[in-house]
Amino acid sequence: MPQQEPAVTPPSDIEPKITGNVKVTVETAGHAKQGTENEPVVSGINATLMTDTEAVLKATLETEEKQEVQKGTDAEVRLVVTRLADEGDDVPEDARAQIEKMVGILTEYYKGLKLGGYIDIVVEKKLGSGEWMNVVSTYDDLEIMIDIPEELFHTDSDYVIMRYHDGSCELLNDIDEDGRTITIRSDKFSTYAILYAQKEEQKSILPMVIKILFCGAAVLLFLCFVILLRRRREEEK
Repeated sequence: MPQQEPAVTPPSDIEPKITGNVKVTVETAGHAKQGTENEPVVSGINATLMTDTEAVLKATLETEEKQEVQKGTDAEVRLVVTRLADEGDDVPEDARAQIEKMVGILTEYYKGLKLGGYIDIVVEKKLGSGEWMNVVSTYDDLEIMIDIPEELFHTDSDYVIMRYHDGSCELLNDIDEDGRTITIRSDKFSTYAILYAQKEEQKSILPMVIKILFCGAAVLLFLCFVILLRRRREEEK
């Protein structure tokens, strides 16, 4: 079990010149079952880290750690992507509650939006013979390509990732053109969910969300205007 990363030191502009052995790896795991008459087939998960090695080190290492790598200390960073079971204790309760709440809100505006499943994305690092440390957030985005699980793939669907981190949800748009993968950029790592909907029902998921956020901001500004106007009238009295 990797230990929690200690309090971070703001990174300097030191570029981690690689002199020791450096490895950046990706591990995937999850629940894969063939399915039965009453249960659908559930596949595992495949992912690829698209960010190059030097950029990964720059995003994950502290200033002192970069200096150690310059001196020849071995370093390893790994991305662990796990498909979580929809039922049971795999998905943290707070993440499940918030994600399902947000999906419920979005479906009121975007008919046909579905929650496809949960995944856990973790970044860990290790220097020399030290222990693995969990990297909760990075200094720069890492680009990750995730294969859409077979049972969730539809040629007529749009896909988006919802990230739950530190009590809040955020949508991450698919930045690639491949219909069978979802590529995201992220600097926070915890629980994610795959959302999808048929293309003919709406043009795009992300513009819809932007519209909702814009409407919410407009309502907030209107309420502030009403409050200020009411206070002004009270002062005039």
